[in-house]
Amino acid sequence: AYPRDPKDEHYVDLAIAVGAHLVVSRDRDLLALADPNDSAGRDFQARFQALGVITPQELLAKLAAQ
Repeated sequence: AYPRDPKDEHYVDLAIAVGAHLVVSRDRDLLALADPNDSAGRDFQARFQALGVITPQELLAKLAAQ
């Protein structure tokens, strides 16, 4: 359950179900899941340590660094 924005739940559920390592989004509620200063972010990171949420720009930077 993701009470902050229930419409985003299915994206997180799908990512977890397929064992994804990243969710790439511009959605602020989804990005909050990567924020250790946000209570939802802390809970998410504790429960799903292998799954990160990043912006498209962060993804491009990661790809460029490889």
